[in-house]
Amino acid sequence: MPSGQVHAACSIGLSAVCYGTILGFTGDNLLALSGATGCVLGILLTPDLDQKTLSSSENSLVRYTLGLGFLWVMLWYPYASLIPHRSPLSHAPLIGTFGRLLYLAMILAIPAYFLGWNFGQIPPEIWQIVFYGVAGLAVSDFGHFVFDVTWSRIRPKRRKPRAFRLF
Repeated sequence: MPSGQVHAACSIGLSAVCYGTILGFTGDNLLALSGATGCVLGILLTPDLDQKTLSSSENSLVRYTLGLGFLWVMLWYPYASLIPHRSPLSHAPLIGTFGRLLYLAMILAIPAYFLGWNFGQIPPEIWQIVFYGVAGLAVSDFGHFVFDVTWSRIRPKRRKPRAFRLF
């Protein structure tokens, strides 16, 4: 499986492609920036959040953010406990993206309810920006998926040679 650094580089590269594509189709710099930001957020909202050990991005967060990384890891601990690593629920394009966003939305809905936030009053322009951000995240997840599948076909798991046994 490719390293977290490879996946991060893929997300950053795809963010430039996403920015250019959205800008070319819509002509709107803000929507293009939203899509590119979604791609970069794919580094934090990676399909590898289903690992029981720390992913590369989680390890960096814990090391460099003075406690915020620990909160991030605790936020995703139930998700990692429920979903097996490389499950279609976490790694399949679109399914994994929307699954992680649904999990995050359920967690954030609790404080939003108590703070009295009303999402029905959000202007449609904001929802359009969110849509392109989610699309960028989906592009990043698709890149992650392609790298995982390609890598597993190019470099199959190496089996350790078995010890010589008489019986």
